[in-house]
Amino acid sequence: MERPINEDISQQLEQPKPKIYLPEVREFIVNDSFLKWGIEQLKEIDDDGNTLRHSQRITNLGYRLAKKLNFSEEKEYDFLEACLLHDIGKISTPASILMKPHDEFTDEDMEVVRKHPREGKEILEMQGRSPRVCNAVLLHHEFQKKSYPALGAEYREIEDIDVDNARLLAMLDVFDTVVFGRQNIEPVPEEMRKITWMKQFDQKGDEEIIDFFLSQYETINNLSKP
Repeated sequence: MERPINEDISQQLEQPKPKIYLPEVREFIVNDSFLKWGIEQLKEIDDDGNTLRHSQRITNLGYRLAKKLNFSEEKEYDFLEACLLHDIGKISTPASILMKPHDEFTDEDMEVVRKHPREGKEILEMQGRSPRVCNAVLLHHEFQKKSYPALGAEYREIEDIDVDNARLLAMLDVFDTVVFGRQNIEPVPEEMRKITWMKQFDQKGDEEIIDFFLSQYETINNLSKP
């Protein structure tokens, strides 16, 4: 977890494949050696590559969302970095837990999994990343109704936090899980996707967000196919 970035190694990393990413997202990654290093860490989290694919899809959809919402260049960059690396804290989570069916989790398993937002923030802090990115990663389970908040209402006291980015990242995370599932969670049938997502997010304007996500489904799905 504490390995520093070696620039020589970073430059030798495999370039992100065009098919996996929107062209603009690929360019964003290629131009930042730290993000390429982060992708290598995501590859190590589980045996089937599920966490990396989840992060790739969220980053693609996050880019489309940032453009829809007219993010500034700086806000967009922070948002996409948080999208790509939001689960990097799972590098410390045993694969045996990540691959276990969710309904078989023990209390001890959940306690381990719940650490990954904070551990992700710590990894990014050690690498000198923006506090706004670090805090979005910390809070990406903070805004769902059924989740495991790291801080509860205390997050409002954190400096250098972009609450919009953190909440939108939480929305993307849940949407991808609803539609594509995870290692230990089955995807939701198409006719139930919207209502399942809205059980987690129902503030004013949230329905417009889920409708936008659903409108982008085919593009994101096609990019994610092997």
